[in-house]
Amino acid sequence: MKIFVELFHGLGDTVCALPMLKVLRDNYPDAYILIAVKCRAQADIIKSSNIAIDEIVFWNVYKDTILNNIRTVFKLRSYKFDYGINAVNTPVTKAKLLMQAVACKKCIGIQHQLNKSFDDLKDKYHFVEANLLAIKPICELPEIKIYPKLYPDENGLNVIKEKFKILDNKLPVVGICVGNGDYSLKNRWLRTGRVITKGWGIENINELIKLLIGRKINLVLFGGLQEKNLLKQLDNIILKSNNVLNIVGDTSINESIAAASLCKLLVGVDTGMQHIAAAVGTKTISIFGPTNPKMSGAYADNAEFIEADVDCKYCYGTKRYVNCDDRKCLKNITVNFVLNKIRELV
Repeated sequence: MKIFVELFHGLGDTVCALPMLKVLRDNYPDAYILIAVKCRAQADIIKSSNIAIDEIVFWNVYKDTILNNIRTVFKLRSYKFDYGINAVNTPVTKAKLLMQAVACKKCIGIQHQLNKSFDDLKDKYHFVEANLLAIKPICELPEIKIYPKLYPDENGLNVIKEKFKILDNKLPVVGICVGNGDYSLKNRWLRTGRVITKGWGIENINELIKLLIGRKINLVLFGGLQEKNLLKQLDNIILKSNNVLNIVGDTSINESIAAASLCKLLVGVDTGMQHIAAAVGTKTISIFGPTNPKMSGAYADNAEFIEADVDCKYCYGTKRYVNCDDRKCLKNITVNFVLNKIRELV
């Protein structure tokens, strides 16, 4: 049997798909499973789960040339897949067109069985649970919860342990994700109108770090290459402090997984790094506003969420999500409130 799985989404979404991949492999131990992803970081996350996947193909429909897209389609069609499975958050029309292009014999997913995508489920399921629901037609699902699990590799750990040597090894490590999360688009078809929808703000992050400096903890600053510009908005006292290690834009995804595993706590907004940290067993504090943590928060027993008590929160999926000019769901979360939550957990 040959099974094709589409995962054209973010890093957090990839982490949330891991329980589905595990159940799929457990149900079909001898099947040939191929997964299509957009980028190498997704592939590294899947490999770090230790789930046996036969092949991972890189396919970024929007960024690949027309010729490369055609080549990829013909390559995938040559496998003659018995089943094609869509990520639960792929829009219905896109999911159906994709499976038609790949020519899977049987299409699986809520887009095909329910004619719905994740946004249409209206807060009924977490991402993890919805992905499991997607494979229910062909898999026996376990009765207990399955959590995403990631395992740092030896090379990544060696690199990070070398970086961590500047820190006081007698003190706990708290990671701070400096970023505001991925941007959203006002026009997804034209790819225009970038809006930061989930960001707490670098000003708040700056103030939080300053209040944490000097306490009996080490601080590690997390972020990708896109967050490097945000470092310019941090006070010099932060970047020059002896108990602060800055690894923003300076680690691979494998090294980030390893770094998260060495932290006692990771703090940030609704981003993939929070999912990664929870999956390696690290406590997380995630700041939420327009998205619902019961749907898209880190799926773990050690995940904590901070939210403001406002009526308009959880606007994801509505026009307000990208057009809001206030974002009081995030503005009303104070630095001191987050600080007290960190003190409570560390």
